[in-house]
Amino acid sequence: MKRNLRLLEAIIKASPVAIIAVDGEDRIVLWSDSAERMFGWRKEEVEGRSQPILPPGEDIAASREQLQAGTSPEGIETVRLRRDGSRIPVRLWTAPSSEGKGYVSVLADLSDSQQAERDYASLAGREQQARELAVSAHRISMLFDAAPDAILEIDDAGRILLANTEAEHMFQRSREELLGLTVEALIPERFRTPHLKLR
Repeated sequence: MKRNLRLLEAIIKASPVAIIAVDGEDRIVLWSDSAERMFGWRKEEVEGRSQPILPPGEDIAASREQLQAGTSPEGIETVRLRRDGSRIPVRLWTAPSSEGKGYVSVLADLSDSQQAERDYASLAGREQQARELAVSAHRISMLFDAAPDAILEIDDAGRILLANTEAEHMFQRSREELLGLTVEALIPERFRTPHLKLR
C-alpha cells in the first residue's frame, strides 16, 4: 500500500499536466507541482481553500451534478485563471474521487498549441495573400506587355526601369538596351534640355 502511494506521488510530481483534487466542500486537497507552475499559486496558498482558478460565473454546482450523474467532463476545452488574473486556455478531464465526495481534475495548458494554431493560420493566410499578389502581378505584367501604347517606367533620375513590347518597337531597341538608359536618350537632342526641366 505504501509502495503504491509513493508511486502515485511520484507520478503526480512528474506529471506535466496540472492535477487538482477537491473534497466534498470544493476545498482543494491536492495541488500538484504542475498546477503551481501553470497557475502561479503555491500549494500552501491554496490547500484547504476553494479553487482560485475558476473564472467568475463558473457553475460549480452544475459540474458537481454532472459528476454525480456519471457524465464527467473528458477533454473539454475551457478557460481558467492564473494568479495574475490572466486567462489560460486548458483541456480539462474530471472524475469523481474514490470516496465519491470530491473529484479530481487534470488540466493541460493549451496556450502553446493554440498559439501554434494561430501562427499556422496566419502563415497560411499570408501564403494565400502572396499567391494572390503573384497572380495579380502576373496579370498586370501581361496587361503591361500587351498594351497597344509604348509604356516606360522611370525612376527619379530619369532612368528606365521597365519597358513594354510596344516601347521596344517604337524605339527600335531591345528591352535590355532600354533598361538603364535615361529617357532623354530616346528624345531628339533639340528637346532634351526642355524635357529635363519637366522631371
